[in-house]
Amino acid sequence: MQKDYLQKSGYKKSGKVYTPPILQLGEFTEIHWNNNILPELLWIGILQNKFGFNYGSNLVSGFTKVMLDLNLEKLKNKWLAPLSVYAKLSEQEKSLIVEKVKQTGNLEYYSEAFTLLTNFYPEFPLAFLVYHDSQNSSDGLATFKEYLSQLFDRTTTTTHLIQAVALDIAFQGNLLKVSPHTSLANFPAFTDYPHTEISQKVASGIRMAINQFFGENSQFYDKNEKWSEYFWNRGLQIENCYL
Repeated sequence: MQKDYLQKSGYKKSGKVYTPPILQLGEFTEIHWNNNILPELLWIGILQNKFGFNYGSNLVSGFTKVMLDLNLEKLKNKWLAPLSVYAKLSEQEKSLIVEKVKQTGNLEYYSEAFTLLTNFYPEFPLAFLVYHDSQNSSDGLATFKEYLSQLFDRTTTTTHLIQAVALDIAFQGNLLKVSPHTSLANFPAFTDYPHTEISQKVASGIRMAINQFFGENSQFYDKNEKWSEYFWNRGLQIENCYL
């Protein structure tokens, strides 16, 4: 009876040992929020900051749905939250995505939100969504730096909202199953964070799951991707230009 329950809850049996779903993502390894994770999830935060949490998150979900519907071979069984996953798309694939996004009526919003970042970071993986043109400016850079500095603390409400939406993308892609008795089974309760005990437990579960998805042996994320490294190195170059 208990064995059937465990298997239905997503536990994987190996001999006599049952591994919970969250541990199937890979080994626990220390992942640095600022160095590694933040640059990968920055696009989510930019949309939330630009258009408000609800509409910005809907834009994230809408883009993810487009990607899942297209079912591109390169992105099958991939977690669509990290920016690096889009870095290897061909020009033909990018054009196809743009056409599908146009049909949703949301291309203008993505272009508007990502224009500044694309201007300062030409290798931004979602730059192909941008058609607005704007001048680089010290004012624009200052605004972006101020926003970025607000994200350095992983435990704030703002950064938790980014991580929650990133994890929701995993749920959208059917990459994550959770046991009914874990905190993530109460995922919707996170909306009350940080005001209730259950929302705080969910937030802790979200951080743990994000670490797993970015972990050393994660099957959903290639840690050899270079976007995070490029992001911070490019930031140093930009600073020198505007000093």
